[in-house]
Amino acid sequence: MEPQERVDDILARYGHRPSPPVTAALELAAAVQQQRFDAGYSDRTEVTRSTALWALISTDGTVASALRGAGLDASRLGELLGVSGVPPAAGSAATQDAQLDAQFADALSRHLESVPPGGTLEPGDLALVLLRSSQSSGEGLLPERLARLGFDYGAGIAALERLPSGPGTDSAGTTTAGNFSRSVRGVRSRLGESGVVTAGRIAIEIQRIHPEYADRGFGDVRLRPSAGRRATVGEWLRGVASLYDRKPARNAPRPVIDGELTVFGLALLERELEQDLRDGRVFDIMGRRARERLGPQPDQTKWSSDAPAERDALGRRFLAEALVERLRTLERAGKADSFLIHIDGPWGSGKSSLFGFLERELRREGQEKFLVVHVNAWREQQLGVQWWTLHRALRRAVEAEAYATGRNAWERWARKLWVMALGRVDVIRARPVPFALVVLAAVALVAGLSLVEFADTAAKVLSSAAVVTAALAGAYRYLVPESYRSAEAFVASSANPMSEVRLLFARALRRSRHPVVFFVDDLDRCEPQYVIDFLEVVQNLVRDAPSELHDTGRALEVRGPYAFVAADGQWIRSSYENHYSSVRATRVPGRPLGYLFLEKIFQLQVRLPSITPEAKTAFYESLLTPGPAGEPSPDQQRLKEEAIREIQRAPSGSEVMEVTKGRMPDDPDLRMEVLGAAAVRFSEITGNESSMHELLPFGRFLDPNPRSIRLFVNTYGMLQSLRTLEGAPVDTFPLALWAVVEIRWPLLADHLRTRPEIIDSEASREDAPEEIVELLRSDEVQAVVTGSGLGALTADHVRDCTGAVRL
Repeated sequence: MEPQERVDDILARYGHRPSPPVTAALELAAAVQQQRFDAGYSDRTEVTRSTALWALISTDGTVASALRGAGLDASRLGELLGVSGVPPAAGSAATQDAQLDAQFADALSRHLESVPPGGTLEPGDLALVLLRSSQSSGEGLLPERLARLGFDYGAGIAALERLPSGPGTDSAGTTTAGNFSRSVRGVRSRLGESGVVTAGRIAIEIQRIHPEYADRGFGDVRLRPSAGRRATVGEWLRGVASLYDRKPARNAPRPVIDGELTVFGLALLERELEQDLRDGRVFDIMGRRARERLGPQPDQTKWSSDAPAERDALGRRFLAEALVERLRTLERAGKADSFLIHIDGPWGSGKSSLFGFLERELRREGQEKFLVVHVNAWREQQLGVQWWTLHRALRRAVEAEAYATGRNAWERWARKLWVMALGRVDVIRARPVPFALVVLAAVALVAGLSLVEFADTAAKVLSSAAVVTAALAGAYRYLVPESYRSAEAFVASSANPMSEVRLLFARALRRSRHPVVFFVDDLDRCEPQYVIDFLEVVQNLVRDAPSELHDTGRALEVRGPYAFVAADGQWIRSSYENHYSSVRATRVPGRPLGYLFLEKIFQLQVRLPSITPEAKTAFYESLLTPGPAGEPSPDQQRLKEEAIREIQRAPSGSEVMEVTKGRMPDDPDLRMEVLGAAAVRFSEITGNESSMHELLPFGRFLDPNPRSIRLFVNTYGMLQSLRTLEGAPVDTFPLALWAVVEIRWPLLADHLRTRPEIIDSEASREDAPEEIVELLRSDEVQAVVTGSGLGALTADHVRDCTGAVRL
C-alpha cells in the first residue's frame, strides 16, 4: 500500500462512502494536523490516528460521550497533541485533499476489506477502527498516548459498539430487526444477511472480537462452527431480537443488543451452541448478565416453536441416553447385527427433538462414537430412488467424517478425496464385468483406429479421443450412480440389481471409522407407496447389506448399522393395509397386516413418553423464560446425588423402582435428572441375569419363536424406561403382562389405551368393536389378563403401563 492516500480514495476503492459527520471530522483533523506540523508538534502533514480520534470526539457528541466513560475526552487528548483551538483553515479545499498517515490508511483499509461494499462509514465505525488498530498493533504514538490517559480499551470499544446507527439498519443497508451493536452489525455484514450459517458460526465471529465476554472466559470456549441447524444470518438475528423485544417505557430507547446478548440469545435458539457454552462454563454467566442488564422478561417466548425447551422438562434427553445405551450394549457384546428402532408418535410430538438429543448422546466425549447419517424421507420423495437416497447420504457422511479427521486443511481434503476415490472403486468392484467390457471395447476401438491409415495425424488423434471420451462417459453414466437418473440406469442395466446395490452399500459402510446410525425423519409425511418402498429398501440395505461383503470367501464384519425411523405408526400401518387390501393374508387375531409388517421390520418400537401435568407446566414455563432457572438449594442437590448413586448401584429393576418411589427432590429439574438416571439404568440392566430371572415366569405367554422372545425383552425394558421418565415406574408383573399384550395383540393394546375400563367387565364392552370383544373373551388373552396366578391385569394397571393420567 502507498504510504499517502486520501480517505475518499480508500473508501472508493472498497465501494464505500463517508457520512457527512465523518467528512467534517476528517476535514477538521487535516487542518489540525497542518497546525501541529507548523507548530513543531508533529513531523508530518498526513492525518494521523491520534489527530483523527481527537477530531471525532470534538465534533461528534455521541462518540465523545461513549468514550468519556472509558477515560478519553477531547481536552486531555488535545493537550497531549498540542492542539490550540480550531484552525481557521478547517473546511477549506486544501484540507479536503489531505492525505492519511500510513498506519491510519492501513487500519482503514483492513477494516473495509472485511465488510461488503456499498456501506457508509459512520463516526462510531471510524472510532472503532482507530482504537482496534491501536490495541492490536501497539505501534505508533496513539497507544502510548492512550496509555498515559488511562484509557480502558474494553470499556471504550464496548460503548462504541452499543451506539445505534438508526432503527433496524446499519451501514451496509441491512434491515434485520433489533437494535444491534456495531460489532454484531459488523459480523452480519461480513457473513452477509442472506448467508446460511449455524448459530455457532456467528458466535465464533463475535468471539474473535470479544474474547473478554463472560468474565474473560468466552475466549477459551471451544465452539463448533458446523454443529446444529442452519439458517440465514438475518433469520438468526431476528430470532435473537424477538427474545429481547419488549415495549420500553415511553420515549425510552430500545436496549442495544451487543455481542454478549447476541451469543446468549443464539444459545437459547440452538441447543448445540448452548451445550458448547455450558461445556465452557460461561452459559450461566451470560444468562446472569442478561437478566442484570434487561431485567425479567416474563412475556418472552423462544423464536422457534420446534425448538426444545432450554430445560429438558419432557425427559427427551434421558430417553435418548436409554436408547443409545441399548446400542452401546450391542457394541460391547461384540454383536455385528443391525438393529432398527421405530420412534412412534403423532405429528408435533417431539420426534425430531428426540433425534437432536440422540445425536448429541451418540457423539458424547469419552464414549464409543457413532457416525450419524441424516435422511429426510419427505424431502427425497420426489426423486423416488430410495436406495440412492440412503447410499448418497451415507457416502457424504463418510466423506465428511474423513475430512474432519485431518489435522490441517491439506490433510483434510486429501483424506476426503481419497475416500471419494475409494467410493468410485467400490462401484467398479460391484460391477466389474460391465466395466471391464466397456474399457476393453474402448481399447479395441482405439487400437483399430490406430491401424487405419489417415491423411494426417491430427485426425487420428481426434477420432481416438472422441471414441475414448464417449466410452468413458457412457460407462460413468450407467455404472456410477452420481445422480438419481444414473442411479435408475445403474439398476435398470443389471440382472441382479439389489445384490449389487447391497454390495455397494456394504462397502460404503466399511469405509466409516465408526458404527453407522441412520436417522430417518418425516416418513409419515410421504405417500403410502413411497413409505412401503422406502422401508423395503431400509430392510434390504440397513439390515441385510453387511451380509453381502466377502473377501476371499470370508465374510467381513460391519458393526451395525443401526437405524432410528421417526414416523407415526398409524400412518405406516395404514400404508401397508391399504396397499395390500386385495391380498388374502393369513389373519392373526389382534395383529392386522400393518402391525405384522412393523413387527417384521423393527426390533424395537418406542412410543414417545406421555406428558404429565407437571411436565407440561415445566415445559410451558421453560418456553416463557429466556434465561436459565435459578439454582436449587444444596439440600435438593444432595438428595439428587444420593438417589442417583443408589440407582447406579441397583442390580435389578425392582431395586431401581424402590429408589424412584422413595424420597425425591422437589425441584422439577433435579427430579427429572433422577428419573432420567433410573431410565438409563433400566436400559443397562435389561437382559442381565437378575432381570431375566424376574421376567422368566412370563415366557409361557409368548409365541414360541425367537423374534417374539427378543421383542418381549426389548419392549419390557423400554416401557419401564418410558414410565420412569414420566415419574410413574410400574411393578414388574403388570408391566410384563402389558408387554405381552403389546407384542401379541397390538390392536387390542391400542384400543385399551383409549378405553382401559373394558378389560375389567363385560358390561363396559357394549359399544366396543366386535373384534376387540372376541379377543378379550379368547382363552389366550384371558390367560394373560388374569395372570394365571401372577395377578390380574386391571384397567388401572393399563393406565399405569401406558402412561395415561388417572382422573
